[in-house]
Amino acid sequence: MFKTVFAADIGSKCIKCVARGQVAAEETAIALEAGAKLTVAAAGNAALLHRSVVIRPVRDGAAANTRMLALLLGRLACEKTGKRTTASIELHAAIPHMLPTVKQNALKQAARLAGFRALQVHDPLLMGAIGADADLFSDRAHMIVNIGAETMTCAAFANGGMLWQGFSNEGSAAVDRAIQNWFRDEHRLLIGERMAEIIKQNLNKLSFDIEGRSADDGLPQTVRANGAELRAAAQKGQTALIRFVKDAVKALQPEAAADLLDTGITLIGGGALQFGLAECFSRELPEIPILTAKNAVTAVADGMNAVIFKKEGLRHSKNCLPKSGRRVHRRLLPKPRCDLHIHKQLKTSAVPCLGGCRYLFRRIQFNASSGESFLAGLTGLRN
Repeated sequence: MFKTVFAADIGSKCIKCVARGQVAAEETAIALEAGAKLTVAAAGNAALLHRSVVIRPVRDGAAANTRMLALLLGRLACEKTGKRTTASIELHAAIPHMLPTVKQNALKQAARLAGFRALQVHDPLLMGAIGADADLFSDRAHMIVNIGAETMTCAAFANGGMLWQGFSNEGSAAVDRAIQNWFRDEHRLLIGERMAEIIKQNLNKLSFDIEGRSADDGLPQTVRANGAELRAAAQKGQTALIRFVKDAVKALQPEAAADLLDTGITLIGGGALQFGLAECFSRELPEIPILTAKNAVTAVADGMNAVIFKKEGLRHSKNCLPKSGRRVHRRLLPKPRCDLHIHKQLKTSAVPCLGGCRYLFRRIQFNASSGESFLAGLTGLRN
């Protein structure tokens, strides 16, 4: 039976959409027409160009306005899939598992209000690792850091399971606030979030001519700012991001942390493209390679595209994927480099595959005498 699928990685500033095997990035914004009746004028990138009330329904990684987010998801789903209604569309949403339960329920409620036929939830860290071509089934640990606008998540993977994951409410918006505070303190100039975002994306320039409003008399004003001073101000906002990654490395087991000397840390998300961010990480973690994914902005969406549409998300171990719920034969794993505590965590790990409709449960047993672990069984189950 054929079905229409629409996948979305919902961010505070940008929503990455996947439909018909194509990935597109849209602004998380919706424009409403003036009047008593609630009518959507435009959604996504077109909303910023529309001369009407523009609403951003997502704040701090959660639905600040559930009704507006439902309208945004419904409008984008119909545009990308070519359907007139969402009644026949199945929604796949990337929602962090470590997000507070209230915020998770708000995002799910918005999907239900949009009228989708079904809802499937995916882990954005796992999808981002697949989209960034990380070797999830390697016996060496890999760390993925997803830097969003207002949230930041991190996870370490090894042997097909998740060793550790963390969540932070700090994101790349902290750099925007640092730039705004610098202009207010040094030049007595007030700038908005959009201007701060433009400055952050062009920190490699030597100088800037910034237009804003004077904090003294409230009149429009133009200020020329030095690029070196702006980069120094932006680094103050990056301190929280660096502290979070350092705490994540310290939380790993010794053997898993030692693996990062070879595999490194991969940065994904729109915040990973900040000018000078990778260099700041390298200065604080000099022995660990810092890698920025080529598709950092759409890494999570590319992972969902590979899993849902191309059916090759876990490409590093295609022979381990269940086929139509059949049992898969026992398969030996290479000798692990992690300790027993990590394997206890892996024992209950479940990695979603094939669009979240089937799951791959790994039961890993540990042989204390030989120091080796093997895969006791793989079972494909339907929801």
